[in-house]
Amino acid sequence: MLLKFAGVKTQYAIGLRWAVDDRSGIETIQFNTDLHYGVMLSIKEKISNKLKLVALADQSHNKAICLAGLLASRYKDLIFAHRISDSVYWACVIRNNTVWTGADVPKATAGDYVGSFVSVGEIIEIAKTSFIADGVDLQGILMCSDTASEDFPDFQAVDFFSFITKLKKDRAYTVRYLQPSKILYRKIAVLVVVIIVSISTVYYVQQQRLVTRLLYQQQIEQERQRQLAIQEKANYFTKIQRTIQTKTGYVVVKNVLNILNLIPLQSQGWNLASATYITQTPHNMRLRLTRSDYGTLDSFLYAYSKTPMNGVIDSDNNSGVKTLAFNRIALNEANIEIPENNLTQSIPTESYRLISYMQLSKELYNFKVKSKSSSRYGVYSTEFQIAGEKLWQLVQFESVLKRFPTLVIKSITFAVDNDYDMSWTIEGEIYA
Repeated sequence: MLLKFAGVKTQYAIGLRWAVDDRSGIETIQFNTDLHYGVMLSIKEKISNKLKLVALADQSHNKAICLAGLLASRYKDLIFAHRISDSVYWACVIRNNTVWTGADVPKATAGDYVGSFVSVGEIIEIAKTSFIADGVDLQGILMCSDTASEDFPDFQAVDFFSFITKLKKDRAYTVRYLQPSKILYRKIAVLVVVIIVSISTVYYVQQQRLVTRLLYQQQIEQERQRQLAIQEKANYFTKIQRTIQTKTGYVVVKNVLNILNLIPLQSQGWNLASATYITQTPHNMRLRLTRSDYGTLDSFLYAYSKTPMNGVIDSDNNSGVKTLAFNRIALNEANIEIPENNLTQSIPTESYRLISYMQLSKELYNFKVKSKSSSRYGVYSTEFQIAGEKLWQLVQFESVLKRFPTLVIKSITFAVDNDYDMSWTIEGEIYA
């Protein structure tokens, strides 16, 4: 942010991002944030001779005076507050002639911070506590502008314009484009000279060494790519192994039926309209409820309340959604070993005939393939959907699924009709 005074050409930059790092680290921050302008100073604290204290800004702050840095050069310790507008304030905290970074403020710096009155006030209180803990006497270092005197009555009020303009505008605190490291350029220049001299004196030897080095690096890269391919393939089979163990069809259906036994069709005047189970969150069941003649807005809060939950009622006040958590239920998990590179050999022959079986059983199930088969590392997978009109069909389907151990289920959705019959729809995938 830029502060401007009527009739004064000089602009003052506040709310900059301050960072402490070596030159390489600072240039990394500039690259990631696109902040290529600022002020770079040697840090006052004796942490390391290589560290720099840098205020970073974008191009709009070019040629402005970094006000926090200027105050740091004049005051050893200072806590200053200024009201920019009705809702915007500026806090400047100086500690040991350095802009303070003693509080974690995302994408900003506590010692040079622009924000609301509440956030600025919180930073000032944290700074006071930190200063007192360090044995700093707050007497005489609490100052504010005349525009903020009512907000900070215990601060010494000063005329902000006079306070700022009387400071000597040191050129070192002018925001400008930060050039890349000169040291790096010097190293590159020296390296180029050494290479040229070496090539001119022992050209043939260096050429042979270069060719050998390139061939060696090529071999290393080829081996690295080969190892990556091996690891990627191993990760793929591990992922399939885990997916099948946790989402195997007959196990998922068994778990869902166990959970469904704990859910009545009516609770506190609210009827169960539908329920959705997603294997990604195996202990949860999402219910859609509709209000009966006995249901109320208050009773919605207590409907299906025997398990931890969260719920949202619709705007019509006649329907709503609740998510129930069944964390105490021990879920079953399939014990299927699928060796790498041998997935297809571990699948019973019946798995290849899944589509044919479902088509022959169309009187019981409504089955359809949702996408074409895809292949990776010799493993084929196909997404499918299957539906039934009665809950007993799902119970029967559970035993059928034991013949297809690599069929996994992603979700099961139940719908309750007026006769309290429960239809169901399964979304899943089969590996072959």
